[in-house]
Amino acid sequence: MRTPEVAEGGDELLDQAQMRAEIERICASQEFRRSEQCRRFLAHVCDLALRGEVEQIKEYSIGVEVFHRASDYSPAEDGVVRRQAHILRRKLEAYYANEGRTDKVRVEIPVGQYAPVFRLQTPGGSLSSQPGGGPPERNYPKMLALVAGALLLAGASYMIGRLGARPSTAGGVPASRAAAVPKQVEEVWGAWLRDPAGVTICFANSKVAVVHNVPDTTLADSHPEHFRPDARAEQGLRQFFGFAPGGYLFYRPSEMKTGVAESIAAVNLAEMFGRYGIPVRAKESRLLNWGDLRTGNFILLGHNEANPWVDKLLHKYPFRLGDSLGIRRYIVNTRQAPGEKPTYFKEAAATSTDPVIEYGLVSMLPGLDDRRLLLLVTGLDGQATQMASEFLSQPGRLEQVISRLKAVAPSHSGTWYFQLVLRAEVRERLATRADIVALRVLNP
Repeated sequence: MRTPEVAEGGDELLDQAQMRAEIERICASQEFRRSEQCRRFLAHVCDLALRGEVEQIKEYSIGVEVFHRASDYSPAEDGVVRRQAHILRRKLEAYYANEGRTDKVRVEIPVGQYAPVFRLQTPGGSLSSQPGGGPPERNYPKMLALVAGALLLAGASYMIGRLGARPSTAGGVPASRAAAVPKQVEEVWGAWLRDPAGVTICFANSKVAVVHNVPDTTLADSHPEHFRPDARAEQGLRQFFGFAPGGYLFYRPSEMKTGVAESIAAVNLAEMFGRYGIPVRAKESRLLNWGDLRTGNFILLGHNEANPWVDKLLHKYPFRLGDSLGIRRYIVNTRQAPGEKPTYFKEAAATSTDPVIEYGLVSMLPGLDDRRLLLLVTGLDGQATQMASEFLSQPGRLEQVISRLKAVAPSHSGTWYFQLVLRAEVRERLATRADIVALRVLNP
């Protein structure tokens, strides 16, 4: 039996009573009160750890016991545990930045594992700096919409390069690849996988504002690119981000490179191509030109406000993004079929327990040159883009796509070109499930 990992500082030791009391405090907090799934997740893994059964904390068992998945549940095809772990980590960070700042004990779920770590905090809310105590908590500025786009693009580009750089034959395709490719992947991606030219993933360039909270009002700020929100805007920002009262806020404009969810979507797709030995590169949409599109296979991510190529490339196809003017994005259905909507807008949650509904558009198209290929993954928000990438990269999800394609075009042969609209349920800014609500098979 393995005991929970306890990172302690000083001469004081943590006992189980302290750790269990901390778990109860967290679950009763304002941050966790409306998130039953996070409470169940945290209680489950902490209970196992405190009983000395850390080895039982596995993704599969969490999926079955916490999220009630069936016994044939496959973590590779259903990412519910990974998505909820991301939410849980974020909520724990928010809790210790506010309500739990003075707690004696700190609970963490480190990235890359689901077993909890218990740490001793100093009275000021920082972690012990003695050996084994873990790094001190840092007060990073919170952001409006994105965290650190420049770093995200650099990190995602690095990951794409690593994931797409798998050994291959002189022709660019591994000798053993064909036997290893699942039939669902071959059905949808075959033409891409047979092209030794590889793939370039093109990131959107979003324009955002980074919000800073300055607790000390005596610190003057005269930077020409720092702007102060008016009283109403400041109240809304404080409420949204959970800033403590006092001090003042300022924001600064920034052309960020890409969003968190789009970076994850890119890594999902790059990992799939890398698995089959296909080289993958990264590029920003602002650096793309028509010559590039004529000579390579491209995957473009992002909506039309952040990626101008979306409107240019979709203007003649049945589904497009509407001209939202930055107010409310939507998908336009120019050839409405029975049971379909003419437009697809983001839908707010009706109650506190209902999901937000978002939509994503997937467009698998021929390239400008008949020998090349294009894929546009354009969610109304990043969460739908991320969910669309899972539909396109996981064999189980691809099976759903193929079933719908063959229902529309049962005698089709060759490369599939199509557009589909995904309806995604989003809880706490992460997509938890998705369904195909409209589809067109294209005959270019």
